[in-house]
Amino acid sequence: MWRTRGQDRIGVALALASAGVVVAVAGSLMRAPAVTGVGTVVILAGWVWLYQGFVTSALTVLRDPRGRVTYPALSALCAVTWLIGGLAWYAVRVFAGTSDVPTLPLLLGFAAQLLIGTMSYLMPVTMGGGPAAVKAGLSQLNRAPYLRVGLFNAALLAWLAVGNSYARIAFSFVAFGVLVAFIPLLARAVKAQVAVIKSRRP
Repeated sequence: MWRTRGQDRIGVALALASAGVVVAVAGSLMRAPAVTGVGTVVILAGWVWLYQGFVTSALTVLRDPRGRVTYPALSALCAVTWLIGGLAWYAVRVFAGTSDVPTLPLLLGFAAQLLIGTMSYLMPVTMGGGPAAVKAGLSQLNRAPYLRVGLFNAALLAWLAVGNSYARIAFSFVAFGVLVAFIPLLARAVKAQVAVIKSRRP
């Protein structure tokens, strides 16, 4: 069976990331920053290789969006962007002789954003009830995708960039507020799916 180009890209990315993790862990155990840095760069190369495919797909969709641009997709794209940025920053710091981990970019920009985006797709699909019910649930969790993704990433970037403590507090409230908005939207999605399911009962 012939593998698709996307599968080839994923395979190469996984191989690079796995090799990079092994090298980075070995460098940490040996307390050799240069080896850790090399491993981080290899991991970064794997994600960049995979990211090229994401960007290509995104550009194709943007030429003719018509409802195909969704909150889960935008969140995943931005999450991987934060991961790549965090890995690049960490690699530079390691080679410079320090090992400060970019906690906020990795935890919020990557992990939290990816989790919320993924759950926004998986929850309606897992709940099921037929195509119409799933579509109803997805439509609720896909509300204002550009606004939510834009606000969260802009607030997080500003939170990291500014030095004023009051401004940081304000930006943190915006960032967390966007993430917490998932909860009421999820409740609306469940209600919408249940309503569609009940409407089909005899």
